[in-house]
Amino acid sequence: MRSRKRLAKPIEKSLNNPERRLFIFFLLVKIFDGIVGFSGGIILLFARPNFLHDIFENYAHKLLSNDELSSLSPYLEKIAHSLSLNAQHFAALYLIFDGATKLAIAYGVYEEKIRMYWFGFVFFFGVTIFQLFRLLTGHSKLLIIWLLIDIAFLILLIRDYLRTKHLINSRK
Repeated sequence: MRSRKRLAKPIEKSLNNPERRLFIFFLLVKIFDGIVGFSGGIILLFARPNFLHDIFENYAHKLLSNDELSSLSPYLEKIAHSLSLNAQHFAALYLIFDGATKLAIAYGVYEEKIRMYWFGFVFFFGVTIFQLFRLLTGHSKLLIIWLLIDIAFLILLIRDYLRTKHLINSRK
């Protein structure tokens, strides 16, 4: 069996590099995103069937009650009523899988496991392609911001992979 050498505390040593600090910041954003997604999925999975409807109805009522757009309220309420238990479970399982995957990749990249970089490339590239598709079907400022964050993270992930690979090869 082939032994794998791990770099002795490479993260702490390389924090003098501004690019590495930026990468760690983006990695922390992905960890936060993974925790929020995983937690939200768990909550959705065990929530009663009308949980989404109640939240949506209260939010829509507060948002639209004193607005000229209050005629949209019945339409939005109809959408909330059409959410099925299957859709809720699908969303919950998606959030759990997405959050767990992001956390696993972030941990593996933090530990500088080369295979996890490759999983990260594939996963985050897929997420970026999906976001581009969503952007083509409907515009959202939040989606544009998140897309730019993901593109920057992908670039930094590639650069950190090359840095880590170089450090591992130079120690052989």
